Amino acid sequence: MYVTIPDLNYITIEHTNKCNLRCPQCARTSWKDGKTNPNLKLTELSVEDYKRFASPEFYKNIPIINFTGGYGDAIASSNFLEVVKFIVDSGSNMVVQTNGALRNNSYYEQLAEMFGNVERRGIEFAIDGLEDTYHIYRKGGDFNKVMEHAKAYIKAGGNARWNVILFDHIKHQKEEMIQRAKDMGFKSMVIKKVTRSLPINKNYYKNLYERVYFEDDDFGSFLDKYGNYANYANTCKVECVFKATGQLCIDHQLNLWPCTPMATVPYLEMDDDHILKQQISDLYKRYGVGFNSLRDKTIDEVLNHQWFKNDLEESWEKTLDDENYKLILCAKTCGEHIKITGCASENKETITF
Repeated sequence: MYVTIPDLNYITIEHTNKCNLRCPQCARTSWKDGKTNPNLKLTELSVEDYKRFASPEFYKNIPIINFTGGYGDAIASSNFLEVVKFIVDSGSNMVVQTNGALRNNSYYEQLAEMFGNVERRGIEFAIDGLEDTYHIYRKGGDFNKVMEHAKAYIKAGGNARWNVILFDHIKHQKEEMIQRAKDMGFKSMVIKKVTRSLPINKNYYKNLYERVYFEDDDFGSFLDKYGNYANYANTCKVECVFKATGQLCIDHQLNLWPCTPMATVPYLEMDDDHILKQQISDLYKRYGVGFNSLRDKTIDEVLNHQWFKNDLEESWEKTLDDENYKLILCAKTCGEHIKITGCASENKETITF
């Protein structure tokens, strides 16, 4: 079985698919015109949703709820403070990952007060760069405003972490960012390896069984050893980072998935016959639309579905052509040789102050 509720350590909830930024290569940003991904129908979960898909005991016992996702920023929703109150009243801990550019100081002060300075409740601010570089990736964000909000939150007693994707254009600012975080009162900093430099439309997805050559791409150079991408996907051992750490993900449409990368796929801006989307579509054909939906089922009920209970793990030992096929996303995200997920320990460095 993929994971049972008693073994669950961490659940990611994509409370909304709304966001105020247009970060390049983010799944919600259209690669055609830089606007919002046209596949997204803007939505947010309600407090009633949370009450329906899990019991009070679930919230009391879950170690961490992580509010993030592939498409949205929870603070962009209209009802997030209500949700935080519900989670706090339930006795659960939570992490909110945000770009920090929305709302005002008072909003972050309220969050700090609601968290009550509990160690396992806090905000992780995504700040990629400093005054002169932040805007390069965080399109539409205001560095000074983000820092103002972080200061207000920390001053009000909130536990804060600075998250940074270490792009090439900000590598020279690494030490300065670390010192800035320490001086401001952040509890820690997580420095993440750049994984978004691997676009989803690489040629090896389109030419699975053909020899594809790569230049200036560590992942592609590695695949050269296998002759083609199918050979790698078919033979690599899947070492699922998310199962090993007891994780699950709920997307903005209330579907339960093993991980955030998989939860992102159904809404990607790409052709329906692209293998990433085709394989997920085939899952729905095999098990029926809604097999993993929490709109009419509880988390426990979905986890007891055949896919979570048996077929997902079994597929990791299969090939792309088997009936219970290996998901190509599993091979790329958690393959034994290269893991592109930011959750993998080899892709991040944590500094505690």
